Amino acid sequence: MHTDPLLTLQRQLRSRLLEGAGPAPQARALAAELLLYIDSAPDCWRLCTEWLCDALGADRVDGGFSQPGHAVYQPLAEAQRPAAQLPSVIGTSFNAQDANIRPIWAAGQPVAFPDLRQAHAIGAGTRHTLQRLGTRAKLVLPAFDGAQPVALFCADWSGTHPGWSDSTLHGVRELAHTVLGPVLRAARCWADAAVTEPSSAGPRQPAELPGLDELTPAELRLVRLIATGMSYKEAARELGRAFSTVDHQLRSIRAKLGVPTTARLVTLLASRHRL
Repeated sequence: MHTDPLLTLQRQLRSRLLEGAGPAPQARALAAELLLYIDSAPDCWRLCTEWLCDALGADRVDGGFSQPGHAVYQPLAEAQRPAAQLPSVIGTSFNAQDANIRPIWAAGQPVAFPDLRQAHAIGAGTRHTLQRLGTRAKLVLPAFDGAQPVALFCADWSGTHPGWSDSTLHGVRELAHTVLGPVLRAARCWADAAVTEPSSAGPRQPAELPGLDELTPAELRLVRLIATGMSYKEAARELGRAFSTVDHQLRSIRAKLGVPTTARLVTLLASRHRL
């Protein structure tokens, strides 16, 4: 009996990340949403940076795949607080061999720099680049999948001493190890497999979505919002519903349409249907 490898991957990660004690409720909500986009690494990165920016109250958060020994760190995604209006870091390369980066991997802990002017461990070149980009305070967060280094996240504030607490630092560390690292590594492996073995990346997408006529008016309204690129959190806010309600409703929608993930649903709707 054929089993969709994407559904198998989702089940494995769901069992690992959501069953048992697992992460805190907010992190569980993020994990549940990320699993629906596991076949779209860019969407996973977007959701991760948006969630961290909101959770930390940061002005800007960026993230990218990285490991100890890499010469440079290059952000793949970025989220900004709407009122921040900081320059984008996308397209900027940072020296990953800077003295402030190496200890982060060894400790596996987030490292805070409350005032870059006093952060003498950071090289002068890197410090100058960050200040040019509007950064006055910074938090660097490594993400692991078990013992495997996966990515770096950088949160920036335009003012000094943003007021993070020990509990905040502990919370984002746990999130990076229990959710972000495993999901992003899986998304990268899936993307790599799709490039090297296109035929093994899951069943061929259907040319049509015949079940679209079976959706209720409420389901169609939700689909229209998701098709615009809204996250689950944004759609829930727009509709005045709980996140869990939106999650359950989208599960039902995907089952009716025979589409395994929300990322694939959005792609099909954007390319083949006008809603």
